[in-house]
Amino acid sequence: MATASAPSPAEVSSALRRSLAERFPGEVADAGVPARISGGFDFWVYGLHFRGPGLAPQWAVTLVARIPAAPERFVLLERESRMQSWVAAQGYPAPSLVELVPPGELLEFPVQVMTRAAGPTWPRRWR
Repeated sequence: MATASAPSPAEVSSALRRSLAERFPGEVADAGVPARISGGFDFWVYGLHFRGPGLAPQWAVTLVARIPAAPERFVLLERESRMQSWVAAQGYPAPSLVELVPPGELLEFPVQVMTRAAGPTWPRRWR
């Protein structure tokens, strides 16, 4: 089986901006430089921040996009997203889910977009 290559931060940002521009009025641009974030275990993780006059508030904050290297992991992401949303709703410090995009809509992989939680990443917290 061939190993998939991680999309660049610019590719992830561009794909999301195109999708947002189709849903919200006005231009959608990067408010910061898209970047890879370490500590994603078996996910590619990106830091993103968008701006635009018609952008919904949940998209105009610092975001994290998590992308697994295998499209078939979408089912796992759906389950994880439901659990994460429940945990956040209970008041625990979990980032809020913004959107879960199926494989093939933005990239060949599923994309889980969430708000960026304050503080260190989970693996760094336990060092």
